[in-house]
Parts: sequence; structure tokens; C-alpha cells
Amino acid sequence: VARRHIDYHMQQFGYDKPNVEFVEGYIERLGEAGLQNGSYDIIISNCVVCLSPDKKAVFKEAFRVLKPGGEMYFSDMYADRPVPQELKTNTVLWGEGIAGALDWRELMQLATEVGFAPPVLVKSTIYASEDPVIKNLRATAGGIRFCSATYRLFKPDDDSAAPSSRDPLMEVQYKGELCVHGISS
Repeated sequence: VARRHIDYHMQQFGYDKPNVEFVEGYIERLGEAGLQNGSYDIIISNCVVCLSPDKKAVFKEAFRVLKPGGEMYFSDMYADRPVPQELKTNTVLWGEGIAGALDWRELMQLATEVGFAPPVLVKSTIYASEDPVIKNLRATAGGIRFCSATYRLFKPDDDSAAPSSRDPLMEVQYKGELCVHGISS
């Protein structure tokens, strides 16, 4: 579908030749799709990581093919805690991207482990569905909350900027005021 619109976008943005490439393959095995080391500025993905059984391989491959300073910009499903193994075998939940959802701590760990700078959250939305199986999920999943979130992962310009897998996760505390509906706390 996307390939059909390349000419339109070239005309809209004034390009003589395409500046994008659409590649079909498994995101865990980008080498098999012909993607070379350090050859891409950006990878854009929409709800693919949650469908992969090997999320670390996804991030390793993305890191491998990105140029220094490159970015993985992706939206996916996330849980507020690890998804129990019994839910991961539910085909409806797998198809919805829920059974394979990462929790944000897993994302932080995997991304920094392979060399990315800590993830940057762009946007998140609580996940809601009219599917009866999904509606009953919170009760059967012990209250797990799911959301769709967009993150940016950056490959440092050089290896010295990459965090070590031994580095502790960073934490920020806000010590200012919070104003909600005109009421300061």
C-alpha cells in the first residue's frame, strides 16, 4: 500500500527520487531482508515489536542497521507490568498485540542493553476495545492496564555515549508544583 504513494510524496516534498525504502521481512532478522550495518537514518514501526517473540533481537537489529545518531520511531502496545505467560498463549490477545506487550521497564532495559540511549516517550493512550475478550481482560489479567505508546530510541553518535548495561536505570523526581484545574498542590 505505501509503495503506491511514493510518487505523490516525492512531488509534494520536491524530491527527484524517493528518499524512503519499504522493506518486507522479519524485524528480528533485518539482515535477511538485505539491510546493511549502519545504513539507515530512521526506522519507523507501528505495532510490530509486540508481535515479535524475540524483542531483544528486534532492538539489536534496529541498532545494527541504524547510522550513528539514527532513530527508531515506533508505536506499540505496553503493559504496566509483565504479561503473565498464560495470557501470551491467547490467540485473540496475541493478534491484538496485547499478549506480546512489553512493560515500560522491559523496554528501558532492552533498549539500553543493546546500546540505545534511554527511550523518549512521545505519546501514550490507554487501550480500550469493544472486543468482549479484551473488555474482560483486566479482570482475568489481575488488573493489568494496557496502553498504546509511541517512543523514540536514538543510537548514540559514538560508542562512548552509549549507556552500559551495568548502569542503573535513571530516575527523575519532580519537586515543583502541580496545578490541576486551577488548584495548586
